[in-house]
Amino acid sequence: MHCDVMSTALLPPSTFLARVSHCKACPYQTHDIASWSPQLDRHYAFKYCSPSRCALQSGRHPIHVNVMNTDPGNHNKDDPVSGFAGIPRNMTGIAQVMKAGGYRTHMVGKWDVGMATPDHTPHGRGYESSLGYFSHENDYYNFTVDDNGGAGPKSCPSYAEGASIVDLWVKEFDGTPEGPAIGLNNSIPKCFVGNDAFPAASSLGGYCPYEDALFEERVLSIIDNHNLTDTDRPMFMFYSPHIVHEPLQIPEYW
Repeated sequence: MHCDVMSTALLPPSTFLARVSHCKACPYQTHDIASWSPQLDRHYAFKYCSPSRCALQSGRHPIHVNVMNTDPGNHNKDDPVSGFAGIPRNMTGIAQVMKAGGYRTHMVGKWDVGMATPDHTPHGRGYESSLGYFSHENDYYNFTVDDNGGAGPKSCPSYAEGASIVDLWVKEFDGTPEGPAIGLNNSIPKCFVGNDAFPAASSLGGYCPYEDALFEERVLSIIDNHNLTDTDRPMFMFYSPHIVHEPLQIPEYW
């Protein structure tokens, strides 16, 4: 079951769209929102991640966009438009339409609708700010993807077998280019130790947030800092938590 919540209760016409896939109930972040928001309880989606996300972002049935959950590095060199994983480069996304309508556009969480070119990323699809990961999955604590998750040797031939890359990317409103979320990624030893969203720094030797806790902070910060009095620039936010996706790393606290 896919649980989607679209809310206009922040201040019309501001819109909050949360997408939670493959779960029987919405997770912690959406409980309060769902209590006062319209819920799509007759919503049907594709059987796995990327095609259903491509449909949501493009407004098209997966058969017309992408029905493959392929490795992000797969491409057809003879097709520079649709020869990549995710949404073809010439398709319009929901954020591009909302931005053209005057909305401030934000994306937080799992992307998985393309990353091969700047046209495929959240910024290329119309999101003015974003924080998330591009691939199918990453580690909840060190945000890495290895060769079993689609971003190792098959996508990056220069990487040694078993090597990992950090899959966490950010785009801010301040004009800085979209790029690696330097300073937000966890790199301290044993970062995965602990059951809380934010393990005690004293026990780990540094800052070690759980990825969905990092995303939750980002969502709340965007809402808190949005200018509600500027009705000419309402907010559109797409929030897609990592939770319920592999790997199975859920703190007991949650």
